[in-house]
Amino acid sequence: MFLRATLVPSAEVREQLRLVCGQLATVGLRPVLPDDLEVVLARFGNVTNDVAETLATALDRGLAALPGCAIALSGPRVEGRLVVADLRGEVAQVAALAGAVARTAEAARIYVDRRVFRHGIVVAELDQDHHGSAIEQRLGRMTEWYSSAWLADEVSLIRTAWHGETPVAEPWCAIPLAVADQSPRIALTSGEA
Repeated sequence: MFLRATLVPSAEVREQLRLVCGQLATVGLRPVLPDDLEVVLARFGNVTNDVAETLATALDRGLAALPGCAIALSGPRVEGRLVVADLRGEVAQVAALAGAVARTAEAARIYVDRRVFRHGIVVAELDQDHHGSAIEQRLGRMTEWYSSAWLADEVSLIRTAWHGETPVAEPWCAIPLAVADQSPRIALTSGEA
């Protein structure tokens, strides 16, 4: 199975992102599939069940004392050929968490691709045939958009499974983080998508 470590937004934020993706699809961008709207901390490649179980055990021990993160997202922007909604809130804690995931996997002698971590969620890719003012105008109107805040209180290990030739993201395991307070600790202005 192909496995990745992620922070999965709350259902409310996933719906807000889905609406953003729907608007971006109208201007020549390929929106990300709803199952892939997540903060990717690391990828581990194609692993066996034994390796995945070893990783889950190591992460459960290695991340147990790390706190959850109160985060939200802001209006999307172009980064190369990707459109990214940037993280807001406890971003330094998210980066520290990504580092801890990578170090824990390496200590367990499991390959980890740490190049995938970015301080946001990829919401779309630029089409080869479309670019220019329509995209810039749409993104310009979304600069004041903020998602609701959510408390990322677990690291989700997501596997990619295939149904026929279609890849499907499936939750495989959840690693809890230390959370003293279940309410998000940030308040951002929430705009319409």
